[in-house]
Amino acid sequence: MKNATSNESSINHLDSDHSKPNVNLDHVFTDDQIAACRPANTSITTQRLCIERALRIAPCDTLFFRETLGICAPTPRIFELRHDLGINVITRYVTAIDATGTVHKRVALYSLHSGTWSRYVA
Repeated sequence: MKNATSNESSINHLDSDHSKPNVNLDHVFTDDQIAACRPANTSITTQRLCIERALRIAPCDTLFFRETLGICAPTPRIFELRHDLGINVITRYVTAIDATGTVHKRVALYSLHSGTWSRYVA
């Protein structure tokens, strides 16, 4: 009998989508959109606005925020968007490749959804 980890199967069904590197998100954004999303300063308010603006265009991962928008620590800003402003940002984990070509597993991919943030979804 075959199971998920059996040597008889060429596919490991325990592997999830995050085991394969995703494509770079830069192609989703135009240069003008990236320029509009890039923060003018490093204040947390400006960074939150830039992250929200980018998420309204397309889902973004941590590496995109760091490498393309220059936001060093996007995770606390996402927390603030959720808990302070009630913005419904959902996190999924993916495998992504950074600017140096290094593969990173479990990179947060954030997407904006309608409604108000709720930690516990019924």
